[in-house]
Amino acid sequence: MNPKNKKTYHLRSPEEQFKTIQALYPERDPETLAAVVLKRRLDAKSEFDRKIPEDYVDADFVNFGYFGDQLELLTRSLFDIGGNRALLFEGVVGSGKTYSAYAGMNMVLNNDPERMVMFEHYPDLVQKLRTEFSTGTFSELGSTWDRINNDDGDWPGLVIIDDIGAGKLSEFETEKLYSILDTRLATHDPIIITTNVPQDQREAVFGVRVASRLDRFTRVEFPQHDFRKTENI
Repeated sequence: MNPKNKKTYHLRSPEEQFKTIQALYPERDPETLAAVVLKRRLDAKSEFDRKIPEDYVDADFVNFGYFGDQLELLTRSLFDIGGNRALLFEGVVGSGKTYSAYAGMNMVLNNDPERMVMFEHYPDLVQKLRTEFSTGTFSELGSTWDRINNDDGDWPGLVIIDDIGAGKLSEFETEKLYSILDTRLATHDPIIITTNVPQDQREAVFGVRVASRLDRFTRVEFPQHDFRKTENI
């Protein structure tokens, strides 16, 4: 698809959504259209709310200690049009990366749930992609590959991939991960990646090509401390 024809990622208020749908259906009753907008937002939010683990239901950047410039950077990366919309959460196991990824997801869901595309744990994502490419279904409308790359222009929202780099990447993983990162960097569609692989080990684990794309992400470094161990003392 021609990138110029792709839909632009833009978090929309209910008022903006109402104006859009009213322009499409000017003859319809405003109260009916308002109800349609509300239902679409609630349905989209409900779809993802069901998938959020209990520990992360109330995940919030402020609760984790982000404020001032840090909070502004995270918010701008998720909401602003243009610029670097790619965030890399890097830190040891238990340092809060996944919590913060869910905080980003909650922020989008609470503002414009139809702009949340996908939250995938990396091993699950790889398995889904292997299945799609082995069966030839990767090119189907609405496939995981279609949504994560926004190939048809209908998925201009936030993608979150949690915990990449548990081991050295296979050739299949390297090829697909590079394509995902390169595409989303080029289109400025927002993405959050979490990893426990430090910057000086990226090339060894991910390879030069993937590491070069991760180097273009806005890096958010987490404390080198497992908070979960502290909580269990």
